[in-house]
Amino acid sequence: METLSLPEILDVGTPDIENQGFVSRQSFSRVFASGKPAVPMNITHFTNTYLPHVGGVARSVSTFVEAQERSGHTVKVIAPEYKLPKDYQPIPNVTRMPAIQNFNGSDFALPLPATAKVRASLDAFQPQILHAHHPFLLGDTAYREAEKRDIPIVFTHHTRYEDYTHYVPIDNSVFKRFIIELSTEFANLCDGVVAPSQTIADLIRERGVTAPIAAIPTGIDLERFKGGSGQKFREELNIDPHAPVLGHLGRLAEEKNIEFLARAIGYALFANKQAHCVVAGSGKQAYMLERYAEEAGCRNRLHLVGVLQGDALADCYAAMDVFVFSSLSETQGLVLAEAMAAETAVVALKAAGANECVVDGENGFLLDTDSVPGDFAAKVLSILETPDRCRKMQAAALHKAREFDKTLCNQKLIDFYKQTMERFADVQRDENAQQPMEHLLKRIQAEWKLVSMKIEAMSDALHSD
Repeated sequence: METLSLPEILDVGTPDIENQGFVSRQSFSRVFASGKPAVPMNITHFTNTYLPHVGGVARSVSTFVEAQERSGHTVKVIAPEYKLPKDYQPIPNVTRMPAIQNFNGSDFALPLPATAKVRASLDAFQPQILHAHHPFLLGDTAYREAEKRDIPIVFTHHTRYEDYTHYVPIDNSVFKRFIIELSTEFANLCDGVVAPSQTIADLIRERGVTAPIAAIPTGIDLERFKGGSGQKFREELNIDPHAPVLGHLGRLAEEKNIEFLARAIGYALFANKQAHCVVAGSGKQAYMLERYAEEAGCRNRLHLVGVLQGDALADCYAAMDVFVFSSLSETQGLVLAEAMAAETAVVALKAAGANECVVDGENGFLLDTDSVPGDFAAKVLSILETPDRCRKMQAAALHKAREFDKTLCNQKLIDFYKQTMERFADVQRDENAQQPMEHLLKRIQAEWKLVSMKIEAMSDALHSD
């Protein structure tokens, strides 16, 4: 059977009263019956956090969106509204949902239900595949729309959600277990699951995810981070061009293990009187970095530079000799790959993400998660104070970073989309086009599945506890 072009695909699924603005399963099967889906694709991402918010998920989604658009696909993003500065330029491919700002004192926006707005946006866009980046809120919306439109849905398990329960009023073992079960059940409702690292792929498989899983890290712009000016950044902070510099980038929040990092930085700066530390990011736990630097008598060599983007971000990485990272809640550690692309050695704790970026003894050091801050600081100093080792590790870091080139990672994701669409078409190929009443029943079934998923997750959590 022939492969249809994009105009033919749109013609097959021309919106009308009966089809209510979506491509039927029967039409979908025609499109992908040949085993090779037509390109380019119409892709819609649903995310609870997006630009201008600064965070791992927002940066991951925006990186893939940019790469997908550059490779010829048409992309739509469904994301929350944010309070924007006056000079902020709106992103044209984003439909913003009303949201509660700074939810529970955090820097997150909580999107509110706006089904009609989403539906109108998607009716006009005619997506061929939906990509949910969270298992709740807009993730639920994505699943409803996928069921309504009879198109496949992919879910990225970006986060170990149980590490973030301190952002909600309920924070206990039962709720943590409920969050784990909820993300697992949601993954199994989807047609494909993306894990940002092999470690997370293995973890969610152990937790009971049976949907097809692909380990695909978020890519980075190698040329961008290789081109930073460390000298310029140091000059702006009055740091001697020959001084050893350690640094960190990320949200300064509880789940990032900031107290451990602050202690380690304090020890390192106390031991090496010429060393400086640059920290980019913001968050409630910034005071810990100041506190321990003050106690070590080196507050003047700790530089908190706030949130950085664009050229300033690349310059910041380039100014560092060693990147330090102590988070235990990551699923990939995107900042590690960015730092390595800027030829920066890394010292980190052995956790998901770091395990797949850092080769212990080659491009940095990995320490056991039960290590103390003094041990961590000693590894940092062993790089800073041994120039030959530092240069070798920095070169190895750049070599490893090439594995995370955004073009390669995006192609892996596009290939996974295609495989998911082909599987979906195979399952649905023999079905007849549904009638309006069957569409209504399907919507009811989708809502029931979402409710049942949450009930089952809570039941499993209570039983486990």
